[in-house]
Amino acid sequence: PDLVGSTLFAANPAGRLVAIDMGSGARLWTAQDGTISTPAVAGGAIFFVSDQNELTRLDASTGEKLWSQELPLFAERRERRQKTVYAHFGPVLAGGQLWVASSDGALRSFDPVTGAATSSLEIRGGAATAPGVAGGGMYVVTKNGRLLAFR
Repeated sequence: PDLVGSTLFAANPAGRLVAIDMGSGARLWTAQDGTISTPAVAGGAIFFVSDQNELTRLDASTGEKLWSQELPLFAERRERRQKTVYAHFGPVLAGGQLWVASSDGALRSFDPVTGAATSSLEIRGGAATAPGVAGGGMYVVTKNGRLLAFR
């Protein structure tokens, strides 16, 4: 869960994201979107990677979906060879961008207002964790145990 002011945002991968007023315990809204990891809440919006493999933005006050951006899912495009499924970690807001680290070997940034992809950086070996932000840098642990730093 994520607490912003007096509103608690809680989600699960089974298809529910809710906003709860902490003063009264009343549910403010429910979205039919599950999340893979903890949502990022900022500027009146909620950003998350959904259980449908999409980077999504909701309005924090209403739960209305403002946009969603599909993320890569399979290593192979041909259905009969789709054995490897990519994992996506994040999102994290940093430097005015949304960042998602992926096991497919990419650290992707998106415009938080429109959802448009803005850049992609290589992560050799693929990501194993969500990006962490500290001291003006962004840090990602790879699947082979390396800590990468980005500025």
